[in-house]
Amino acid sequence: CRIYRRDTFNDKIESNIIGTLTHHAFENVFNEIKFLQENKKRYADYKAVIEDYAKHVEEHVRQMLLDDKELKLQKHDLEYGRIFLAIQIIVKDVSHYLDKVHEELSGDTVSILGNELSVGFPMDVEGNSMYIKGSIDRLQKEDGHLKVVDYKTGKVNKDALKFQIPNFDEHSPK
Repeated sequence: CRIYRRDTFNDKIESNIIGTLTHHAFENVFNEIKFLQENKKRYADYKAVIEDYAKHVEEHVRQMLLDDKELKLQKHDLEYGRIFLAIQIIVKDVSHYLDKVHEELSGDTVSILGNELSVGFPMDVEGNSMYIKGSIDRLQKEDGHLKVVDYKTGKVNKDALKFQIPNFDEHSPK
């Protein structure tokens, strides 16, 4: 008897896929809530968006995986192995977080200002100039104060952390 191992992405799925898909799920929900807030809708409308997304989160996640051109997955690839487990983890995490969001938005004191915002700024630390850049998962106004929300969905690889030291002399007026 021989056991053959099927060579698919199920055996190659990386942990960052879970984080990426979770971020995309949150981005979809919060973009819709932000749109409703900008159009002066009430909490009942946000509640409906959250409940609908929570009800269909597995469908949304599966579709995001199928739409990812890099992964080249087929529908049957989502039914077993690591990808199936990743889907279940994402569904659980997103559903749990949406329950918290439901409570957070119920008081009408939170306004979503943006999602997945790119930021960058020069900084001087002990005489060393550097440029810090990244993205903010969600920016919101809560009880009159700005709040930066960062979703923690995976581990940080120290090799991925890089500092770029800008040459300000190149850009300064002569």
